[in-house]
Parts: sequence; structure tokens; C-alpha cells
Amino acid sequence: SVVRGSWKWIEREDGSGELFDLASNPREKSDLRDREPDLAKELSLLIEKYKSRERLSTDQRAEVLLDEALYQRLESLGYTK
Repeated sequence: SVVRGSWKWIEREDGSGELFDLASNPREKSDLRDREPDLAKELSLLIEKYKSRERLSTDQRAEVLLDEALYQRLESLGYTK
């Protein structure tokens, strides 16, 4: 889901979603997607942009340099092999 101002878009796995005005409808009972199709589309696109960035960042690996103390701490917590 994404929130902008008082608007909240909840996207389902199938790509459909619901739009709520939390200022007037805090319990999310009335879906306003049909009344505000442009806003629904805009918020849906924000989620798509986020997902696309997420895919990029999970596909890339970063090299991280650790000092010995930090490495030992991570090792003691079971984070290293």
C-alpha cells in the first residue's frame, strides 16, 4: 500500500486495488477508486516504481568492507560462515 496525504491505495497481488480517503473514511469502508480513477492510477504507478527499484537493488550485490571488530561481532551473532 501507499499513502499520500489522506489518500491510501491498497494494491492486491492481482494488480487491482482500493482507494480510500483516510480523512473522511479512517476505517477504509468506502472504496473511491471509481470516483478518483486518475489518483488511483497515480498511486498504483508509485507502487510499480517502488517494486521496480526493489528488483534492481536485490539483483545487485554490494561489496562491504568490515573492520575486524565488526566482523567478530557479526560472527558471534551467527551472521558469518
